[in-house]
Amino acid sequence: MTPAETVRGTLGLTLGGATFVLGIAEGGVHLLTLMDEAGAARYTVHLPGPGLSITYHGICTASE
Repeated sequence: MTPAETVRGTLGLTLGGATFVLGIAEGGVHLLTLMDEAGAARYTVHLPGPGLSITYHGICTASE
């Protein structure tokens, strides 16, 4: 869930072994890619306007 809306996605694996979740919602297309076992990740939101996107790079960690 994002602060703006709930996004339901599809889980998949790339040929290189990365895990991804692709979600399509009214507010845009969301793509979360986990690149490796260390948690390196990229989250991108493609917004409805032409050429509008937001990308975050970081590490996914468990929250407690």
